[in-house]
Amino acid sequence: MQRGCGLPRVPRMLIRGFALLALVVIAQRTELVAQPRLSAALQGQIVDSVTGKPLEGVLIRIDTGPEVFSDVDGRYHLMGLRPGRHMLALLTSDCRVNWGSVVLIPDVTTEASFELAPPIGTEREVQREAAERRRSFGRLITRDEIERFNPRSLVDVIRRYAPRMVSGTSGQPGSTTGITQRAPNSLTGLLEPVVVVDGTRMVDAAETISMIRPGEVETLELLPSSSGGWEFGSSGSAGVIRITTRKGAQDLERTGVAACRVPNFPGVIGS
Repeated sequence: MQRGCGLPRVPRMLIRGFALLALVVIAQRTELVAQPRLSAALQGQIVDSVTGKPLEGVLIRIDTGPEVFSDVDGRYHLMGLRPGRHMLALLTSDCRVNWGSVVLIPDVTTEASFELAPPIGTEREVQREAAERRRSFGRLITRDEIERFNPRSLVDVIRRYAPRMVSGTSGQPGSTTGITQRAPNSLTGLLEPVVVVDGTRMVDAAETISMIRPGEVETLELLPSSSGGWEFGSSGSAGVIRITTRKGAQDLERTGVAACRVPNFPGVIGS
């Protein structure tokens, strides 16, 4: 009997090989589909809602983890993000949390800008107002000025810029030097100015001043009685000496959003 024309017979082993190869290819394609492509990007600007000025140092973090600080122009840029809808947490330097929502598209840079309210009534604003009042009445001496003067002691610096705050003569055998100033409307005469070191009010003005070397000082603020009384009441009527040491200034610089936590948000901000 003669066989009809048709396809040539394919060995079973070859068919099984092709089937196995097809399964591997399908599995790999499925795995690639399951893994999201980190191809989206996000950028924008953070501004003050009142003044419209850019806000530097705002921490922007997306719910998948990446974070970035806004620059001097208030701009930020995040790359390599997962497409889809995401939540944003925006932290200001005084630990105020602001929320935002964005939809990221594959291979597209999404623009998302935010207006944040100024820190009205916050501790930072109070400190700014206090600094402005002190500068309008008192004298702020910087580290550079102290170094140029090259004093032997911190008392010499105070005597140079506020001689009424220093009693006695330094450098003479047997003489004593005190930190005093005649307070207005005072029946007792001489009183000690309030001395604040790195934000902490000290008990003994003269002893504190004598223990601090000029090279340790970052800034020295000398406030006469007219500007010292508003902050410390009657105890500040003899003036205020506010000292910020170099260590204190460095500690202040390290204090920021790194210590802030975002409630109900994955992870710790700035850690």
